[in-house]
Amino acid sequence: MALAITGTQWINVTTVDVSFNGAVDPEVAGRPNAWSVAATAPAPAVTIYGTAVKTGGLTVAVRIGPAAIPGAAYTISCDIDGNTISVLTTATPTLPVIPSPEWTHGLLRSITGAFGEAVQRFNGKPQTLVCSPLKPGDTSMYVESTLGFPPVGSLILQGNRYTYGSVSPMAFKGIGTSSPQFLTVAPRALVSFDVRSHLPD
Repeated sequence: MALAITGTQWINVTTVDVSFNGAVDPEVAGRPNAWSVAATAPAPAVTIYGTAVKTGGLTVAVRIGPAAIPGAAYTISCDIDGNTISVLTTATPTLPVIPSPEWTHGLLRSITGAFGEAVQRFNGKPQTLVCSPLKPGDTSMYVESTLGFPPVGSLILQGNRYTYGSVSPMAFKGIGTSSPQFLTVAPRALVSFDVRSHLPD
């Protein structure tokens, strides 16, 4: 029997549980790079930036950001061993909007965030933080926000230069590097736009 998605259950505006008819490989389904999501218009674009395979491997908790719109339809897909499995799901209209740890801002964080924005404007290069582990072979880098980054360009992350071919609200897509040191990068690592890659020759 072929692996298939049997249903979804929205937990809140940033988390949906996806159920399968058989156990999934945690090394595959537990990586955000195996997943994609497409919002049905007029809902804005969202990104799957985190996944966790639950006990038994029949369900995967999928983290979406920015928050899904209650009542909007989304096509969630997972690529397992070259087979894309998809489901069309509608975010429950009465979903609770809970503070997400990635975007919870207290007074001190707001002040330091404003200071960081001022420094970013002064030095002229956008910066963000990695929010999901980046591993060798990944084709997407999941970050807190791509706001301010051009649609195509280069990034500096832990001294290595990465190129990207497109952006979504929380991901750089089509990433690549010429560095032989493409190591696993943990969340909270600083990502900076490589301004030199965007300057005319």
